[in-house]
Amino acid sequence: MLYGWLADHMENVMIDGISSNRCPICIAPPDQFGELSNASYATRPHPTYAAAFHHSDIHILNSHGVKNINNPLWHIPIEPHEIVRPDILHVLLLGMLVHLMKWVQEFLDHVGRLTIFHHIWSRLLPFPGFSRLNKAYRYVSQWQGKEMRNLCCVLLAAFAAALS
Repeated sequence: MLYGWLADHMENVMIDGISSNRCPICIAPPDQFGELSNASYATRPHPTYAAAFHHSDIHILNSHGVKNINNPLWHIPIEPHEIVRPDILHVLLLGMLVHLMKWVQEFLDHVGRLTIFHHIWSRLLPFPGFSRLNKAYRYVSQWQGKEMRNLCCVLLAAFAAALS
């Protein structure tokens, strides 16, 4: 029996055994990422990768950004990307929040209120469903689930207070 799984880009890269700057679904060149293009790229030729691995043809694997491993996904009768399902949390929520947090910080810096925002942020008190923050907003380098949940609870209030 075969099941789909939820994975973000880095998890898909690891599962597919490809370089992190490559698409796990198609053979689009890495320099085309982030641009809306009318070009259509073929899906990854997994049987070709299996044959290249079997014949120790590292050149083919390297040219496609594929690691020199015998990936079990190459041997199933379905395209791996058809069973992987996007992880809404990682793809949308975290991506949007990271973008929003960057915008908030740049905006507050532009209007000269960033120091006040950091002051408010570092002095928030705990309440049910919200844990006291251990670090100032600008010092959080990697946002975990707990920090993201806390951010969602108080970002708008802290932002508005810093502007008032």
